[in-house]
Amino acid sequence: MLMGMSTNLSQQFPQVGAFLEAIEPMLPAYRYGLLSYVAVVHEGEAVILRAGLRFSVDAPPLPRRINQPLSLRAGQRRFDNLELSIQSIETWIRAAVSEHRLPSDDPLLKLLPEQSRRFSAYHESNPQCHVGAPEDPERVQISGAGREFISTRHRVLERELNEVGFDTFNDLMRTFGLDPSEQTSFEISVAPVAKIDSASQLCGTQLQLVVHVARGLEREKLRITVRDADSSRARIPRSFISTELDWTERDGYWIGSFSFNLDANAVVICRAVYAGRIQHEVRLADPHALPNPRRMLMHVFDPGLMRIQKVLTNPIGKAELGDFEPSVPLLFQMLGFPPAPIGRLSLMQGEPDIFLEGADGEMLVVECSTDVPSDDKFMKLVSRVERAREELSRLASPPIVLPVLVVPVLPAELDPIREKASKYGVLILSLPEIKTAMARTEFAPDARQVLREWRTLSHTRVLMHGLDGRQ
Repeated sequence: MLMGMSTNLSQQFPQVGAFLEAIEPMLPAYRYGLLSYVAVVHEGEAVILRAGLRFSVDAPPLPRRINQPLSLRAGQRRFDNLELSIQSIETWIRAAVSEHRLPSDDPLLKLLPEQSRRFSAYHESNPQCHVGAPEDPERVQISGAGREFISTRHRVLERELNEVGFDTFNDLMRTFGLDPSEQTSFEISVAPVAKIDSASQLCGTQLQLVVHVARGLEREKLRITVRDADSSRARIPRSFISTELDWTERDGYWIGSFSFNLDANAVVICRAVYAGRIQHEVRLADPHALPNPRRMLMHVFDPGLMRIQKVLTNPIGKAELGDFEPSVPLLFQMLGFPPAPIGRLSLMQGEPDIFLEGADGEMLVVECSTDVPSDDKFMKLVSRVERAREELSRLASPPIVLPVLVVPVLPAELDPIREKASKYGVLILSLPEIKTAMARTEFAPDARQVLREWRTLSHTRVLMHGLDGRQ
């Protein structure tokens, strides 16, 4: 039992107790907090739709707010010079699950429970890392009222969204760094206290690592692990303790560095682990020693693949949004598929964006979209697949034809089309699958294995989360 953690709260929400236990060793590092929120006025009070409080080592950006319409409230509040304790964080959680206002005088916010007057808690520890997108190592989410609370106000709130320049709630949520959801919730997360610096590199077999650790922490609790990213090679990971690093001090951080030689050329996963919790993960590879010649060739035109990775995972602005569709076949090319872009040809914009052939003769009809597609666009994909199946049915052994939708959004944003996708057998590659595919291009092209993993993933997601993405 944590010191200061009340037995009652721990028994009621074991996930909260697990979260507080996980972050306790890291608390001396945090000096800043940023409260982001989207709320609606209900019975004279600002009731949370989504809110998140993130504690960090470095100062967050200056807070933002939208012009306040009649019912909608959205903005951020920054807290500086914090001295956190388990008790101070528990105060926020206790307020949330007691239908009291959160301990912030501006704004005044509260979370409503479900219709059964209950709240639920979810703790996520060491979330899966993706190349270019390090995650916060620990977070706890308190969920309250469900979709029925929002749906009764949806029409009024949509008008107010238009008044402040947003098209959808998802756009508004993303602007303030909140994950879109149909469940109201309040989340607390903590930033990494140790990070592997971008100066780290792999040159041939020489690995050079630089790690930052926040001042105020015990360096003895730091571990650096290095393992081969190719699981088939199954070598034992290497683990390094703090005394094996050379240390200096700069800008409120301890800077540790070391180098060593790998046994052979490899893509390696390097992790900074503090008090047994993964804080940061990076993949390092020597571009001149990669086993994928298709990716090596792309480095000639796009050094470090910085442009294509940005366009595929976070396209912003007219130019990047326009580049998303032609970047998808380049990704498939690096994975081992022979893609055939169609939709960009003149007079063929109404046709599928890409045709692919799998290693076992499967035909993939691919549609690319930078946002969740409308019903009309989704059904056009289904119709094109039916046309392709009808045409190929004339063959003695017709190939399997698979519809594929590539869309760089979070899985939760696809809830409105998930049931329809299952009905028509549409394989969806959302943001996590795109990032994983980019990481997969570091290895030798293997279209057969990639497609097998995608098809398995599609079935697993339905089995685990249901057709609407929830338990």
